[in-house]
Amino acid sequence: MKKLLLILLFLVSLFLSLFIFIPEGINGDLVFDFIIKIRLPETISAILIGISLSISGLIFQTILRNDLADPYIIGISGGSAFGLTLSILIFGGMGGAFFFRATSSFFLGFLTLFLIIKISKGIPEKLLLLGILTNTAFAALSRLFVLYLKPLETATINSILIGFITPLDTKETIFSSFLILLSLSITMFYFKEVDMLSFSDDEAKSIGVHIEKVRLILVLCASLLSATAVSIGGMIGFVGLIVPHLARLFKTSEFKKLFFISLLLGPSIILLAQILTKISSFKVVIPVGLYINLVGIIFFIFLFVRKSNNGS
Repeated sequence: MKKLLLILLFLVSLFLSLFIFIPEGINGDLVFDFIIKIRLPETISAILIGISLSISGLIFQTILRNDLADPYIIGISGGSAFGLTLSILIFGGMGGAFFFRATSSFFLGFLTLFLIIKISKGIPEKLLLLGILTNTAFAALSRLFVLYLKPLETATINSILIGFITPLDTKETIFSSFLILLSLSITMFYFKEVDMLSFSDDEAKSIGVHIEKVRLILVLCASLLSATAVSIGGMIGFVGLIVPHLARLFKTSEFKKLFFISLLLGPSIILLAQILTKISSFKVVIPVGLYINLVGIIFFIFLFVRKSNNGS
């Protein structure tokens, strides 16, 4: 029953995102073109972001054994956003082709995560604190560069920092979809090994799991997913935190089941936030990132307090 409701939620969100709040004044003959050329690319971008952030969050929470882990909270989103900023500084405009934006986003994001994990030594409290500080530092640096950019480039960086979903053209959609499908496919190949990571390292090694290899591969996949999401929609936080927790409400701890539940939950949440931005009574379009971040901050505080009260 819950699975059917989940599928229904996704389908309803998808339908509303495409067809609700069509702007007034559009000629009836142009409505179809509006949906195909504007709404559909926006919706596809939202779905890709939702998949990327939810699965990357699930991977990070699993391999780091920290239920507060999230690409935004642990700093990788900040590093990826700064990589996009550097791409804009080098290539100007939108930061060059999507390939260059995604590449710079991935390398800076992964480097940031690598350094944070090394410095924190995997200690959850240090990991979270360093992640938050890193996001703040990179946001400040990006704002600093704004002083030396043209208006279009400034607007691009601002949209990255606040989380504004950008419709992709056909080539960008194909490339970003390829990156996401590649990461998902590799992750699916390691379903059994991921479940064994819930054991202690010694137990996992005793049954033949190459812990370091599996963790590195999954961190690379999660980093690529997160970087791709940032390349499309900027710093949209907390989706990777919220979705895995909601997925666990389906009374399962098996990574494979959580994976497929998150594949529907993540896009549904992004689409619902996207729908809010289309409400015709709003005179100013509010970016998706602000809606998600507002809910996410409240959710994070709730989890943090509960975790502290449990003494874990």
